[in-house]
Amino acid sequence: MATFRTASSVAPVWGRGDPDGLIYAPPVCDTTFQTPTSTWNWDPYHAHPRSLSDLKQLYHQSVGRSCGLELNFAPMPDGSLAPNFVQRFKEFGGWIKACYGIDAAVKGTKAPVGTASAAALGTSSVQISFRDSSSADRLVLQEDLAYGQRIRRFNVTDSRGALLYNGSSLGHKHIALLPIPVTGEVFVTISAEGGPSSGNPPKLRRAAAYSSEGC
Repeated sequence: MATFRTASSVAPVWGRGDPDGLIYAPPVCDTTFQTPTSTWNWDPYHAHPRSLSDLKQLYHQSVGRSCGLELNFAPMPDGSLAPNFVQRFKEFGGWIKACYGIDAAVKGTKAPVGTASAAALGTSSVQISFRDSSSADRLVLQEDLAYGQRIRRFNVTDSRGALLYNGSSLGHKHIALLPIPVTGEVFVTISAEGGPSSGNPPKLRRAAAYSSEGC
């Protein structure tokens, strides 16, 4: 959740947000690219780039939880960048493109196996139908924030109504990693129950399903 309840004389409470807060403050997740020392400056004796598996987990726990990821990249004393660090960054960027793509309109970029229609995004129960016999094991969900962050609860079910995933905060972007691959279709149900009783109802801006290929 990226809202806070505060007055001008009281500092914001960092960490967990307040779902009833009046101030919208999109979170930023800043961390170091080198390990194990985790210092912001270049460590010539102990520093190594994070493993790709660690970076994948970091991506899902930050970008996949509506947080802007700021990843530190410290240059060496001569101002150049360590080749092994540059290579790991390329691998990380390549994984993001291979797993989630960057723009479905760009040739060669991975596209989702199914997306919700524009009409469906305006409803509280959104259907995502997969093309052909495709399967998916993750969803990328984005809330329409034109009237604030209003979704208080959401869940994902399969065609039989079995619960696959649920959450309490969605925001700018949420990556839902499903426990098993599913085929056919899934349904995303959102709710603003527990929030303000007046105002515009919540809606999704995007709902897309992806396969694990490349992930």
